[in-house]
Amino acid sequence: MKIKIAIAEDHKLFRLGLISLLNQIDDLDILFAAENGKAFLELYRQHAVKPDICLIDLEMPEMNGMELHAEMTRINSPSRVVILSQYADGATVGILFEKGIHSYLTKNVGVEELSQAIHAVHETGFYLDNAMLSLIRKSLSGRTFADIDRLISKREREILKLICLEYTNAEIAEKLFLSNRTVEGHRNNMLCKTGSRNTAGLVIFALKNNIVTLTDL
Repeated sequence: MKIKIAIAEDHKLFRLGLISLLNQIDDLDILFAAENGKAFLELYRQHAVKPDICLIDLEMPEMNGMELHAEMTRINSPSRVVILSQYADGATVGILFEKGIHSYLTKNVGVEELSQAIHAVHETGFYLDNAMLSLIRKSLSGRTFADIDRLISKREREILKLICLEYTNAEIAEKLFLSNRTVEGHRNNMLCKTGSRNTAGLVIFALKNNIVTLTDL
């Protein structure tokens, strides 16, 4: 089954180029593309079949990427969001992940990494390359937990580390001799305990609280 894609990008040349590149990847299907967040949202609401992955430009007129993502969160969109931007500021990127995005890519990304990111987000719920991880880690601030062992059990820490290594639920289950349902249960418990919105948020939590380090990833 093909991964369904939708695009929000205000620069026509970049938007058309992105469409052309994605059309070369056999298992991707572009549902629609829009020139700004407002137009994207209208098309999104009109489509009965929702995209699996939304590629959203951060800076757009009328409704920017952050505003669009906030509105998609408000309407409980099932789609996963990959933010595209010309720039990468660690603090901004970290905030966006904590708000629930699934990946952040700069616009100089190559087609191979773009494809890798889309597939990783579809399969595991997040994608972060080493450069972006380092950038986020340097800028992390905010709530940390003094006694992390009381919040996260030993088994949950094991699962969280494997999540950060981009293992799927099925792969984690096989590695730890658990059922898929048990792994999913632990993942959901950690989401509730940490206040994370999604898997990407759990990764940020793990970095912030030194459950994993950049050398682990």
